[in-house]
Amino acid sequence: PEAPRARREEYHPADTGATRPPAPTDDDVVLSNEDIALGILQSSVPTESYLAVADANLRTPQNDALDWLLYDDTFDYDWESMKAGGAVATMDFLQRYVAATLYAVWGAEDWKRNENWRSGADVCEWHGIMCARQFAEEEAANDGGGRRAARSLEGDVHDRAIVRIHLKENNLRGWLPPDLSALSNLQHVELHRNKMVGEIPPSLYDMVSLKTLFLDDNKLQGPIDGRIGNLMNLEKLALSENEISGEIPTEVGKLEKLTMFWIYNNEDMVGPFPSEIGNMASLKSLALFNTGLVGPIPTELGNLQNLELFKIENCNLSGDGYKSLYNVPTLKVLGLRGNKYLTGGLEGIGNLKNLQELYTGETKMGGPLPEEMGDFGELYVFKSEETQFTGAIPESWGGMTKMRVFDLSENDLSGPLPESIGNWVELEELHLNENGLTGALPESIGNWANVEEVHLNENALSGPLPESIGNWKNVEEVKMHSNGLSGPLPISIGNWA
Repeated sequence: PEAPRARREEYHPADTGATRPPAPTDDDVVLSNEDIALGILQSSVPTESYLAVADANLRTPQNDALDWLLYDDTFDYDWESMKAGGAVATMDFLQRYVAATLYAVWGAEDWKRNENWRSGADVCEWHGIMCARQFAEEEAANDGGGRRAARSLEGDVHDRAIVRIHLKENNLRGWLPPDLSALSNLQHVELHRNKMVGEIPPSLYDMVSLKTLFLDDNKLQGPIDGRIGNLMNLEKLALSENEISGEIPTEVGKLEKLTMFWIYNNEDMVGPFPSEIGNMASLKSLALFNTGLVGPIPTELGNLQNLELFKIENCNLSGDGYKSLYNVPTLKVLGLRGNKYLTGGLEGIGNLKNLQELYTGETKMGGPLPEEMGDFGELYVFKSEETQFTGAIPESWGGMTKMRVFDLSENDLSGPLPESIGNWVELEELHLNENGLTGALPESIGNWANVEEVHLNENALSGPLPESIGNWKNVEEVKMHSNGLSGPLPISIGNWA
């Protein structure tokens, strides 16, 4: 017969194995409970996790967790119900076992907050864990008991079933244990801004109830497995600011409920931009910047009719496939900067009347500035430095009344500044240096009462400085050298604090 489980010293991540301390002289109840527990674990956790607990002589987080449950936990387990296959009693045991394993793997003693962890309290009361009833109550409070609360209870989910683990920025260390997948009702995993390492375990891709997976700002490595397409209920995915490598699997196109997909700041991610992303019909936010993506931007992105944010700055993408997004009127942020092989221009962009931020700098984009952008009343940032735009700034652009940051430095612009840009009363920064602008500065620029930086140097401007610039009382930096300006400095600049 197998030797009975013997209690051992507490697990520490550095442990690699040790001789078991002497077994306690306990009655047969503990042995029976252990058999029940191992039977549940064998059918519930991934094989590698079960092997880590089946051998009592291994010093593992899983054995540490089971020892705690059998010998120290004061929770009132219903072992008889578990033995008979009782679903609720089994859930209570399995959830506490997985949470106790997480405690050991993630070094909970050093967390910023670890209230009630490995205590006799209901696992729903452990800091950062939320069960179905709590989650539904919180959702109802946030929206007055509307659809979000109803959605949170979809399916046959017990009130005490763990549906959310929220431990962001809590000094978690260690890795993602496969045991996490045993929480079959888990919908929201929020572990961002910690210090976790290693690869995403394959079992995570079997967690079909997941709706939110935030693992960003850790030190995770390895590729994204193609089985990510199994997560059909996933709505938000953030793997950004890690050390993820490899290509974006084409199977992400199966995630039709996904609204947010962030993998930015993973420089070792390489390969093409998958056209299958165009199938993600619910997508609202796509952030892939600072990665090694190469090749064309697929025109299938035009199918993303709910997209609001698209950021792919500082990759190695090419061509003008991004123009398919000009037919997505919901778009608010378009970031293309730093892809030096992008071509094309702004022609056809007139449909994006909800656009708020536009970044096209350091590309090969160019051509005339379209008149219709004057209707972009929500646009407050337009940065396109070191590109090839030509011609005059249209008078209609005075309609961009929310403009705060405007940078078209180092282009091939010409003609005078239009009087209408005085309508930019919220302007904070203007960078039009190193162009071919001509003519006199309009008096209306004195309306920029909040401006902090004005760079108009290295153009062909002429005439005097308007007296109205004395209204720039918050200005910090003005560059107008290398022009043909003349006349005295306005006395009003004495107002510049």
